[in-house]
Order: sequence, then C-alpha cells, then structure tokens
Amino acid sequence: LPSFKDLKVWIIDGTRLTLQDTPANLKVFGRRKASRGRAAFCEIGMVCLVDATRHLIRDAVFGLWKLSESKAAHRLIRHLASGDLVILDRLFHSLRLYKEIREREAHFLCRVSSKPTLKPIRGTRQGHQYDAWMCRRIPCRKGEGRSWGCSSRVVRLRVRVIDYRLKGYGRIRLVTSLMDRVAYPAEEIALLYHARWEIEIA
Repeated sequence: LPSFKDLKVWIIDGTRLTLQDTPANLKVFGRRKASRGRAAFCEIGMVCLVDATRHLIRDAVFGLWKLSESKAAHRLIRHLASGDLVILDRLFHSLRLYKEIREREAHFLCRVSSKPTLKPIRGTRQGHQYDAWMCRRIPCRKGEGRSWGCSSRVVRLRVRVIDYRLKGYGRIRLVTSLMDRVAYPAEEIALLYHARWEIEIA
C-alpha cells in the first residue's frame, strides 16, 4: 500500500551486529580498530531494505564489519519498481545509485552533506528549494565513443534540492527525484525524510 502520497516508502541503511567472542569468529571476521586498540567483539556488517510503514525487512546484505554500504545498496535496489520511493542517508549519496533507481522507475530521497557542489539551475530557486544537475565523468564502455577518440563520457541527472535548517540540527540538505513541487511540497518531503529513523525500530 502507498505510504506517502501515491508512493510506497522504503529505507536503506546499514548497521553492525556483535558476534560471539570465539577463536573461529575472530579468524573469519576479525575485529575493527577502536580508540584503544581493537573492538571488544567481532562484528558483522549488514545493510537492509526495510518497509517504512510495516517495519519489515525485505532483503539484507551481510559481510565483514567493513562491508561497503554503498555497494550493498546496489544489490538491494533490484527489489524496487515503479511507485516506490527509497529514503537514504548521506553516506549513500551517489549519482550512479540514483541513476539505477530511476532506471527502475522508482524514486529516491537522500540527505547530502555540505561538501558536494549542487549549483542551482537558473530560474528554479523557490524559497528553500531549487533544481540542480548532478554530473560525473565515467569511462566509456567497450566500443563506445571510439570513433571520436573518447575514453570517457559525462553522465548527468537533474535533481531537486531542498535546503533548510532545523533548530538544534543545523543545515539539512536533501536531494530527490520527486520534481513535481505541487504534488510533492518541500515541507512534506522534509518531514518524510525523518521517517528514515524507522529503520532503527525495525
């Protein structure tokens, strides 16, 4: 069932699980570095795709404690389809991931740190929101662009940026593929993002 407007909301996030302190686990999983040497227990990394409404885990990827959450996310989005919206934390900010989500006709909503440059497209700024281009140069596939002597090409995606401040939290910047400002008001999207914490309950 839809959980935001006409969309079904999902959340992707990662965590670590503590394992029994046994020689066998230590040999396989090891211990991550801590402020005073090594962690007390072995840990396993887990990245999940969770239904935001029912708190049910749709799928999960497991690995060592240093499991790359962004790489695991690429494996989880295979479950997304038209009518889905996935909420992501700032560690998942990636043009490649966004493009793959859109190729599945699903939508994304992700928090972004202050470091990536997202320059407003002229004439799109309205209050706390504007449109921006995300660009990245990637290597050409085999046989692609060889006639022009090119070894790489530019991939870009137009996104909507919502930039605001909350008392006690400072600046919050979101990017989303929900471009319709009438159907999806910025205030409602900002409130929706905080549903990301529902994965902690799951």
